[in-house]
Amino acid sequence: ASGDSDQAWNLLPQSFELRDWQVKALENWKSSGQRGTVKVATGAGKTLFALAAVNRVQNNHPDLYVVIVVPTIPLMYQWQDELRRGSVVPNEIGLMGGGHTPDVGNRILIAVLASAREKLKEFVSIWNCEGRLFLVVDECHRTSADQSRKALDINPTWALGLSATPEPNVGDSSLNAPDVEYNNGPVAKVL
Repeated sequence: ASGDSDQAWNLLPQSFELRDWQVKALENWKSSGQRGTVKVATGAGKTLFALAAVNRVQNNHPDLYVVIVVPTIPLMYQWQDELRRGSVVPNEIGLMGGGHTPDVGNRILIAVLASAREKLKEFVSIWNCEGRLFLVVDECHRTSADQSRKALDINPTWALGLSATPEPNVGDSSLNAPDVEYNNGPVAKVL
């Protein structure tokens, strides 16, 4: 299975095509140093957008490691289900939270925020993945408390926050996200 780790992932379903807003937002995220926050209405495709961003980076960096931080256990399982629809080798996906402990051999970690506060920094240091780490924070507006931000202090090379919250300034400072303006009506905004 170790040879599979260097294969390009296909994280998206085969029939999936990016929507116009996703294409534009992906370009804006790329031009902003591949760091930023995407604000999109619930159900409009935030998860698939994030997977497209990870896919793009991993195809150029086959030794990529990915941390996806989610606020709840049900969201952890939803992300796992989405990832399983792609071509990632199942044992490369680890879970942290809800009684799950990841394996150091996992290349993608889905961590519930409460568990990430306690264990994420230590786990990432074991990975020894400096310069090869992509951080996705789902519902990043929930990470505003100092303790939550500390959980995300893992020095990612690429960072993407996702939120459906309509308040301004949703971005999380720990993502080091520049303000990249993208507005497509009520559907999407990259901050």
